[in-house]
Amino acid sequence: MYSLFVIRLSLDYLGKEEYGLLSLLAQIAAYIAVLDLGLTIAFGRILIDYTNGSKELYAKALRTASLVFNILGLTGFLIAAVIALVGTMAFAIPERLGQTFTYLMLAQGVVIFATFSLKALSAPLIANGKHHVLYWVATAIFLVNGLLFWLCLRYGFGIYSIVIGQVVGLALLAGLLWRFSVPYHVIDYTNTKFDRRVFKEVFSFAKDTMIWQIGGQTMASLPILLASAWFALNATADIAAGLKLVILAISVCTRFGDMSVTPLSIEYARGNEAAAARQMKRIAGIAGGVGVCAALFTTCVNPSFLNWWMLGKISWSWHANLSAAIWIAILTVTQCLYGYAIISRQLKLIRWALLAECVVYLVLAAIGRKTGDPSALLWAKPIATLAIGIYVALRIRKHTGFDTSLLLAAIYRQSFVMILLLAAGVPLSRYLGDLNLSPFMTFLANSLLASGLILIALPFIFTKDMRDDFLRIVRNIITKFPRIGSTPSV
Repeated sequence: MYSLFVIRLSLDYLGKEEYGLLSLLAQIAAYIAVLDLGLTIAFGRILIDYTNGSKELYAKALRTASLVFNILGLTGFLIAAVIALVGTMAFAIPERLGQTFTYLMLAQGVVIFATFSLKALSAPLIANGKHHVLYWVATAIFLVNGLLFWLCLRYGFGIYSIVIGQVVGLALLAGLLWRFSVPYHVIDYTNTKFDRRVFKEVFSFAKDTMIWQIGGQTMASLPILLASAWFALNATADIAAGLKLVILAISVCTRFGDMSVTPLSIEYARGNEAAAARQMKRIAGIAGGVGVCAALFTTCVNPSFLNWWMLGKISWSWHANLSAAIWIAILTVTQCLYGYAIISRQLKLIRWALLAECVVYLVLAAIGRKTGDPSALLWAKPIATLAIGIYVALRIRKHTGFDTSLLLAAIYRQSFVMILLLAAGVPLSRYLGDLNLSPFMTFLANSLLASGLILIALPFIFTKDMRDDFLRIVRNIITKFPRIGSTPSV
């Protein structure tokens, strides 16, 4: 939601090229963040095992995490500084924005360092199953950032407004994370020393996530980076803005799988492996159905939403929109498969999966580039994700207790329903777009169309048991607010 707010303000107060530059900077910063190398996941997962053990060992792990993340943050700043100096030669940045790119990239380096330094504060919350605290804190920070960005734009700070919001937001984030994580520190971990044994155990787990995380971030960044290198900042703006509602839909759809990782990891660590596998199968089926609903919504609503919210400044074709919708449906299921690999500590099974997906994507994107249409880059997304998703499902089925073949019945049913309703949704949404309605009314009409299609689909994509599970998961998400001073579980 924050990114949608930023787009609207950027296009209103700045311009399309300036927004394209901000999108490029965000993707570069996100790609530098791959320096995490899977250590956030690894520290969180290892700390789960430590919560019921020695308090001193738990504290040493927190101290080790703090030192490691500060070193990685400094490395990230240095990389950002190098890119600030040479980036104008690698990307299609107009001369008038060259110096601006340099200054903003240096500022992003500072933000990267601060972000890494704060990861150690979130580790104890992750280890104790307090993901909801992190979600609500992140929501508060987004609201503050958005408000400051708007105020700075109004008072003439221009493109540098984004940096002011980030710096203030990080300061607030530091305070909130410290307040909520204090009950889970057990002892003053700042007085402990770096523990090589802890780091060795974490690194042993993370070595499988490193390659996986590099591949995941590369896959996420490639459309923006390729558009900036192969086309122009205007094309970068089109793709970045066109995917915003899609990314928002994905973040909602994958929330079910993400929130299940910690509790199912705890279940798995207690020896209840079969129960964890059964629950993940149910979650994957629900996620697939939610993904189909999101695909139907995106198909109908996204083009009219872009025309209304983006002030008619973004170019977005219906076939690009269709590819994004299909990608949502595929990704929601594959994310659950990756989640189970984390739960079972079997990331070695998929360590090369996302890098292989990047290779497939690059080959397909290079073919799409020949069309001269930047949106053709998007069709490579669902094809690459589906191909590697099938590989991941086979690997997990063979080497873990998660029999992924049991998902096929739900996937076949949900895919059939999605194909039928997409065939109706695409022409109907295009017909509504051709009517002489205002941008907002067109958006509203398409929202009603999407709601109707989803209502038609619900009885076919969700069984009664799946509907009951879905409602229970939603209730758990809604009712889990952060509680200050809650009793720690260690």
